[in-house]
Amino acid sequence: MTVRRSFGSSGLVRPIDAIALAALIFGLWFLANVAGWIGPSVCATPSSDDKPICDTATAAIHADSEVPSSESIALARSQGLGSDAWVSAGTAKLAQYLTGDVLARHVDSLRLNADTYDRPEALTDSEGVRNIVVRTIVISGDSATVTAQAEVWAISVIQNPWGQEASATSSTAATFDWSFHLTKTSGKWLIDGEHGSYVPGNGP
Repeated sequence: MTVRRSFGSSGLVRPIDAIALAALIFGLWFLANVAGWIGPSVCATPSSDDKPICDTATAAIHADSEVPSSESIALARSQGLGSDAWVSAGTAKLAQYLTGDVLARHVDSLRLNADTYDRPEALTDSEGVRNIVVRTIVISGDSATVTAQAEVWAISVIQNPWGQEASATSSTAATFDWSFHLTKTSGKWLIDGEHGSYVPGNGP
């Protein structure tokens, strides 16, 4: 009786070998996805067509987290600015990357965050993003779509209820996905569609 050789010894691939290999590849992909990011960002070395889109998308992700933050409130207060001036400055920054309904939603968030402007805790928190990975860029004429992922971090100082100096901090981080639609207007790419979501299995 002839015994068929195992995968790799004769070049023959048994169905069970193919199934096992596919399962291994899928398993590695799943683990890599849960752990963070797969492969380099397409914006690491962007083409001339991709670069302005990369600049808009990455700057918008930063602004999405950092503009409404308590840290930016603290900076504005240290400069003697009131809450209205802080909202105006944040709106001007967001308008560099966003337009239409997306911009309007972010401005509404700024106005809500302004409610904390005069609270002591507005001086104690900071947040931002890191490890931005732009996965895909698809350009079609004067429109484009972008998918990206980044880790959002925050550090909060825990206030002492008896009014003494704070003695502890809380640090958190979580991974989010972004999906953008951009439109090119007067030679500039602006985001007019946005969707973001938390990626389960990432963060603390």
